[in-house]
Amino acid sequence: MLIEHQCARLQTAYAIAADQGDVEAFVQCFAEDGVVEVPGSPAFSGHAAIRASIVALGSLGVTYRHVITNSLITVESSDRARGICYLVTFNSSAPADDAGSRPIEDPGTVGEYVDRFVRTSAGWRIGHRALRRVFRREDAVVRAAAELARRG
Repeated sequence: MLIEHQCARLQTAYAIAADQGDVEAFVQCFAEDGVVEVPGSPAFSGHAAIRASIVALGSLGVTYRHVITNSLITVESSDRARGICYLVTFNSSAPADDAGSRPIEDPGTVGEYVDRFVRTSAGWRIGHRALRRVFRREDAVVRAAAELARRG
């Protein structure tokens, strides 16, 4: 149960770090040789590539929120686990009002992350994460993020 908790916590930490623009916290969710796969883009392999991808995404000036649910972790051994969680992403490039909120738009993506977790000397980390989109809204922000990812 402790391994399940630690891996599910990584799924949440990833979303919060991405949404808050915390590059180092985002990168530290992954093993040194971790891989992120996003449809339509080459895989991001290793901390340097993962860091570059999140920095590029942050450069778009867009506010994101990842809503993570339905986490299910399966422990395979004392050093390996796999998991899945559902996600809904919202994004907005609209300016914030005086209270700091933006107009809500339809979700950009509804899908799932399929994860492999590994125990490292620094603790549990994501070894491999693949995004599977079930529904996707095509918009300028999504196109810009995909183009940045393609350019690496």
